[in-house]
Amino acid sequence: MQMNATNQTQDVLLPVTHSEVTQQIERLAYTKEELCSSLSLSPITLWRLEKRGLIHPIAGIRHKLYSVSEVKRFLAGREP
Repeated sequence: MQMNATNQTQDVLLPVTHSEVTQQIERLAYTKEELCSSLSLSPITLWRLEKRGLIHPIAGIRHKLYSVSEVKRFLAGREP
């Protein structure tokens, strides 16, 4: 079977889906909703943890974000 240059180009330039791209990108931070869902916490519990100084958000453009390193630190039980 012989392939011409057009077929080879089409094979290389296939569209990439959103899920394929997000699987390749390393997560840097969680939103409040994502973190609450992942840890099975209510937003109130997360707020209380913040107020007690047990987890520290970073300022996002529109919302607070929780860095992956901060979440790992909190889950390991280490002090800030």
